[in-house]
Amino acid sequence: MIDEFYTSDGRTIFVAIDNGDVVGAIGIDYADRSLGLIRHIAVLPGKQKQGVGGHLINHAAVVLELAAIGAEMDQDAIGFYAACGFKTKEIKSQYPGVRRFRCLKGVINSEC
Repeated sequence: MIDEFYTSDGRTIFVAIDNGDVVGAIGIDYADRSLGLIRHIAVLPGKQKQGVGGHLINHAAVVLELAAIGAEMDQDAIGFYAACGFKTKEIKSQYPGVRRFRCLKGVINSEC
């Protein structure tokens, strides 16, 4: 599945490496070429809250020359995205009892 997703045009993955070890990764769908969508982001527990995730997001946005970057997440991730400068808006969830949110960082639109 990973090979299929990331070998398609407009999709890529970036990794954060510390002392030769992968400590984080982010998967971006940028088929739009102006708006990148975060499909996957993960940082090793021992490296969380050290700026790795934020660096991955900013690095991807710069390398891909994105005007904005967005994501959809559950309530547990709101703090992380807010700390990274994203604006967040609650959206309708397809999962009963689960609150879902969409966020955006960039200049395309000031709302999520």
